[in-house]
Amino acid sequence: MAVQIVIFLAFTSVTLVFNTLLIWFAYKAFSNVVLRFTDGLREVQASQGARQFVSALETASKQAVSVTEVTKQKIQQFGPALARAESTYGYGLAKVDVRMERLCDNLGRYSEKAQRIVEAPSRRLGAAMEGVRAAIEELGSSTIDETFDDASPTPSK
Repeated sequence: MAVQIVIFLAFTSVTLVFNTLLIWFAYKAFSNVVLRFTDGLREVQASQGARQFVSALETASKQAVSVTEVTKQKIQQFGPALARAESTYGYGLAKVDVRMERLCDNLGRYSEKAQRIVEAPSRRLGAAMEGVRAAIEELGSSTIDETFDDASPTPSK
């Protein structure tokens, strides 16, 4: 039993030391990153070019805000006219849509009717021609065989 406790304590201490080292290395890595970031930030604060760049960005941002505000006001002023145009043209487009739908329905009906008108006689004619062909084939097969028995590519002796 004592050996099992010693093995358990050994594994526990190894795990504790490993976790401690892992935390210590993570702390060192983060502290180096923060130190580099702080040094870079100090250089940017001290640099005249960076200050000019930041002030230029600030000016551009202010101009963008003012342009956005003016555009928003213009759109709000244009809103009622846009609503009137939408209602006017919307009604006209709805009328055109209904007319086109009716036209398409009529074209579909007329094309089906034309198809039926053309298809019915052609089926009857096809059936009749098939009957005639079958009759000719039935009657003519024996006569044709007798007629062409002596028609061979080699001359007879």
